[in-house]
Amino acid sequence: IALYYQSLDGLRSGIWDKKTGNWQLLPNNMNDNIKQAVRVANNRVAPELLNLPVKGVTIPDSLTLGGEHVVN
Repeated sequence: IALYYQSLDGLRSGIWDKKTGNWQLLPNNMNDNIKQAVRVANNRVAPELLNLPVKGVTIPDSLTLGGEHVVN
């Protein structure tokens, strides 16, 4: 679970950093992704997979799931 915000003008978005107890500003290229997440959360558009950053998660170059080899 992650907490995100977006300014009312849609120009700034951020993610809550539990480790520091502060909001971390996201790069501008994430604004459209956060805007889409808000639309999904408000039931304005159908649910879909969203590309959002997650703090504190490291994804290895490759991992094994259910016996299948997955490469990122």
